[in-house]
Amino acid sequence: MTTPEIRGAVRDRSGNPIPNAEVHLRPPADDSTEARAERIERTETTADGRFSLGLPGEAASPETRATVEVVLAGEVVSEETARVGDDVTLEIEAPRSAANRPTPTAIPDGGMPSFSMETMMKPMSRTMPHHGMAAERGMLNVPRTPSHPGHGRFGRLFPYLSPADHPPEFLAHVGRDGGPMEESDDPDEQSDDISVSSGIVFLGQFIDHDITLDPLSSLSRQNDPDALRNFRTPRLDLDSVYGSGPEGSPFLYQRAPMPGTPSSEMDDPEKFLLGENDAGDFEDLPRNSQGVALIGDPRNDENLVISQLQHAFHRFHNAVVDEIRDAPDEEVFEEAQQLVRWHYHWIVLNEFLPAVCDTDVLSDVLAERRYFLTERDDEPYIPVEFAGAVYRFGHGMIRREYDVNDSSGSLPLFGQDMANSLGAGFQPVSSDNVVDWRYFFDINSSGKVEQSRPIEPKLMAELLNLPFFQMAEGPDFAASLASRNLVRGRRLDLPSGQAVARALGEDPLSNQQIGFDKLIHDYNGQAGSGQQVSEETEAPLWYYTLGEADELADGEHLGPVGSRIVAEVLVGLVETDPSSYHVVQPEWDPTLPTSDAGSGVYTMADMLDFTFDYTGTV
Repeated sequence: MTTPEIRGAVRDRSGNPIPNAEVHLRPPADDSTEARAERIERTETTADGRFSLGLPGEAASPETRATVEVVLAGEVVSEETARVGDDVTLEIEAPRSAANRPTPTAIPDGGMPSFSMETMMKPMSRTMPHHGMAAERGMLNVPRTPSHPGHGRFGRLFPYLSPADHPPEFLAHVGRDGGPMEESDDPDEQSDDISVSSGIVFLGQFIDHDITLDPLSSLSRQNDPDALRNFRTPRLDLDSVYGSGPEGSPFLYQRAPMPGTPSSEMDDPEKFLLGENDAGDFEDLPRNSQGVALIGDPRNDENLVISQLQHAFHRFHNAVVDEIRDAPDEEVFEEAQQLVRWHYHWIVLNEFLPAVCDTDVLSDVLAERRYFLTERDDEPYIPVEFAGAVYRFGHGMIRREYDVNDSSGSLPLFGQDMANSLGAGFQPVSSDNVVDWRYFFDINSSGKVEQSRPIEPKLMAELLNLPFFQMAEGPDFAASLASRNLVRGRRLDLPSGQAVARALGEDPLSNQQIGFDKLIHDYNGQAGSGQQVSEETEAPLWYYTLGEADELADGEHLGPVGSRIVAEVLVGLVETDPSSYHVVQPEWDPTLPTSDAGSGVYTMADMLDFTFDYTGTV
């Protein structure tokens, strides 16, 4: 059955489209006051000013009317009553410049400046595609009814929970540069590192890119901006590595030598093409003449470590091809690809999740999923509670500096090039900064591995003042990753952390337990009298995830709420993937060489040692 909807456009008085305008759908004005106060649906206009709002199933009658409202800075600036199937145009008084640069609302009593949601979030999509900067296609228009799966790329685990309605100004203040979420520069005041190796954070980023890859053409994205019809199914299938395979993505792979031409080191069509660095070694991603990486997902070149991890998976596949080449099976590429994917699935389930989740919760999820209930015949989706909040826990684990090899010294997170930092990204990797993975995973007990920071509601100062964000494109807070996470959670209509805890049957932590009360008090001390935030206001889901881990696990791993959501989603994506070992061969164990043969243990350290052969090296 087709979902009944009202469509339309938002334009200024000159007829120009207004993108990113917030549009609400409510019962019509002549209904009861109580009914009118209850919003049916919410969306934002696309680049051409268009919107589409679906009505609940019971509103299927062509005579059903509803009120469409345009909301700017929390105020209704235009409204129109329409019937199902109508295409309406709403005009607003809005200067074109307002879509590009937000203007603070005047505060008579000297309080905090305020910004509308559309002006706060629009600049977030204008930077290079760094991790966590822009919302994924389809994430920003996820309805509460009907519940998922089967409605698009994204869905909701808890569609019945009311959204937490924090003032945008408050969220911007909480995550600002120099604010209460910034880790101290004083080493004596910083939290101790945890037992989780630093490579787990980058593996988590790699996993995120794998399940959120959106490889469609720009035309497909324009025709389906909400990813309701045309989208790649989210799976842990390494499409970010393999692309569409040798036939669909030939630029990723080596070519067989042409007849009459000499052979080279890069002429095996079953293998990935590798890139040469400045020393002539094949230690980088392949790149075009402008240095752009030729890979399945351009986000995997955004910093030195993730770029080298993408390279490591290319090398891993090539090593597996060599390992199985003498086997009687002629389908070498397909067999190698399956082995790589199955060992990757094993690492996600048996190394990554145990490293970041509470073990009791993970065991319970492996026995039975209770909330992410997609089955093998369903189209999987990504819950917005996961993608827009909980899975962003890794931001708190990022270190200020990293050693990447014996001679690199400590490299800061950000810099103008990857010669003196982890880099602004999207650049060739120099021979001086080739990653020695023993600094990121415990390979052969080398003693070189660095540890992660704890999961807590504190981020490194560098993450609250991102250098690659152009400040001219947005308000001051917009360069803060913390503010972005908090504001995006509000834009996604996410429930509070305490509400999710109650929905999961957990006793919710109080604001005092997770330190959120101090953030409210800090804000109220600077805000005007009309902008005060109630002390009873519950915490945003992302902040709650960090605070719960800090309070209940000393930051070593996620708490019960964070663990449940992360485990349910990643376990569910593997369990419902028809090509995973869990489906094809449930009793399968890793078959590639491991440091502990016969134990059933296989880790990233084993994968990387097999690929780069660190045995016997110092």
